[in-house]
Amino acid sequence: TAAAMHRGEWSSKSARDGIFHKIGSVIVVMVAGAADLLIGAMLGHLPGVVLPFEYTTLLCPLVVVWYTLTELGSIVENAVNLGAPVPQWLQKMLSAAKDAVDKLGEEND
Repeated sequence: TAAAMHRGEWSSKSARDGIFHKIGSVIVVMVAGAADLLIGAMLGHLPGVVLPFEYTTLLCPLVVVWYTLTELGSIVENAVNLGAPVPQWLQKMLSAAKDAVDKLGEEND
């Protein structure tokens, strides 16, 4: 909001779109949590399927970490746009962490 106001691009439609985006993100996290519960229940009741580990969660933490890194990156990007001094290493670190989570998620597809 502050970055859009600074650029003179703030509008109620953009704000509404942002709110809907956040609501959608919360729904995706809830679906990932439900999927983890469902997968865990299914794996516990499939005859002949024995995993070398106990499945508790996988999807929900990945989704939460991905959204967190995305939001942190957005905050840093907006801070730069507002003229705040943001170290280059912080921008690179957040980008690398998000890429690592993306890669991990792609490996589990």
